[in-house]
Formats: sequence, structure tokens, C-alpha cells
Amino acid sequence: MNKKKNLKRMLWVIGILVFVWLAGDFGYSRYVASKHADWESTIERDSNGVMEGCQAYSLGESDTAVLLVHGINDTPYTYRKLAPELAKDFHVRVMRMPGFGEPLKVCATKTAEDWITVVESEARQLRESHSRVLVVAHSLGGAVTIQSILRAGPDQKELFDGAILLAPAIEVSNRRSPVLPTRIWHNVSAGLLFTKMTYNPFGNDCQDAEERDSANRVQFTPRTMINETFKLIDKNRGQETNINIPILLIVSDKDQVNDHHASEQWLQNLASNRKTIYWNNRSGHALQYDLGWEDVARQIAKFIAADSKLND
Repeated sequence: MNKKKNLKRMLWVIGILVFVWLAGDFGYSRYVASKHADWESTIERDSNGVMEGCQAYSLGESDTAVLLVHGINDTPYTYRKLAPELAKDFHVRVMRMPGFGEPLKVCATKTAEDWITVVESEARQLRESHSRVLVVAHSLGGAVTIQSILRAGPDQKELFDGAILLAPAIEVSNRRSPVLPTRIWHNVSAGLLFTKMTYNPFGNDCQDAEERDSANRVQFTPRTMINETFKLIDKNRGQETNINIPILLIVSDKDQVNDHHASEQWLQNLASNRKTIYWNNRSGHALQYDLGWEDVARQIAKFIAADSKLND
């Protein structure tokens, strides 16, 4: 009799927990959908559905080309400060990864393979008209770029002569994660049935207060995109010993999005015989436009110029 009562109580507890979980899931999904509808009503898009001011573009004239790759929830707009500065010395191509800046229903259909393929395509197009091609990649763009380099195999320099990685997504930080590590929350979220996108309540991870609510940054992320990001990070893990091109890593100890310790260890394990790290601790995660971005631009230009002399 006691066993039956205990079993019944356990089933009641399980039922209550499942109900609470599903109710919370449904309630959060409605909350995010409402926030997203309000936000979308303020957005202007071009004929291709891309947010105005977030299209790909090119600047500058030089035999050396620099491809700029943005991160998650970002677009070419993120390089509004860095691109013109680099264009004083190089040809700069600011690309847009598929889905980003587009309606979320489109964004949700894109995969890491789509992002990697476009980075490779952009690099090859630049190679057709420039003697040297380098890449500057931020956050998720860094993870995409790393996989592009790895896929080039022993001919990595045929894709990129060198890479500058800004706060790359080597591993996600737990600084903003409440109670549990980010990875655990991600695994738990696999049980969500109604929530198809999440809402980031934080502003840009910036030390510059004027940039924390920067225009054209999307705070809504399809769960499919988050899944693709984690899968890409895992795919890159332990592969740094196969990268042999020159690498400049730029990080900040104030970064609350990606783990700068993991990035530093990644750099140490690189097979490349030219690997450099620069710390801009005035900035948060958004190194390309936060405090000290001018120093970041100078370090990038210095790295590219030095690499050119080494290859002359």
C-alpha cells in the first residue's frame, strides 16, 4: 500500500513539474514573440529583406585585401568604425553572413555550413584580384573563420595569408550565466517545446556607455542559431594544432560573452610559427567599436604590414 502511495505521489510531483515547465516555456515564448513583434515594427528593410544599413560593402584600394566577418546577432554595421580606418591602407570587404540582418524566420533556417561557405566564397573572390588576402573576424565570425581555415587543409595560405581574431568564439563565457554554466543551460533548453527564439536582456558588452544600446544589433536569437554555434565551437575544439597561418588574437579580460582564457590557451596550442596576442582591456566583447578600438585598428594594420615584409 505504501509503495502505491509513494508511486502516486511521485507521479503527481512529476506531473506538476512537467506542467510548470511547459507553462513557463509557453509563457516565455509568448513574451519573446511580443517583444520581437514590437521591435520588428520599428525596422526598415531593403528589397531583399535585409535591415537598412546592414548590407555588405567594400572600401579602399590596395593590392592587399582584408575580409571583415561579423559575429552572432550582428551585421556589417558592426564594423562602422573599424572598416573606414583599415580602408586607409587596405582594400576592405565587409561581408554579411547568411541570415543575419534578415527576418528571424529566414535566419532560423541558416546553418554553420552556410556561414562557412560564404566566408570561403568571399575569400576566393578577393584572391582573384588581390595578391594578399587576410581576414578580421569577431566572435562567432571567429569560429566560422577557424573552420574555414581548417577546411583549407595544408593550403591554408591559398585562402588567407593571415587571420586577426577579435574575441573569437573558442568557448562561451559563464560570466552572464545565472546559477548554472552556460553549457548546462544550453543543454537544458533542449527540452523547450514552444520557445523557438530567445531574447537577450543585456545590452552590448561595451565599456563605452554610448555603444551599449547601439542601433542595428538584434537581441533576438533563433534557438537553431544557438545550436549551430555550439556545434561549431565543438567542431573546432582541439584542431588548433592544424592551423599554420599567421594569427593575431585580440581579446579583453572584461569580455563577458566569450572566454578569453580559453582563447589564450588556444593561441598557445597553434601550430603557426607566427602568433601574437594583444590585450585591449579598455573594451568589453565588442572590440571593433568599444573603447580602444583605434588601438585595435593600429594593431591590425601593424600585423598586416609586418606580415607583408616577412613575405617580400
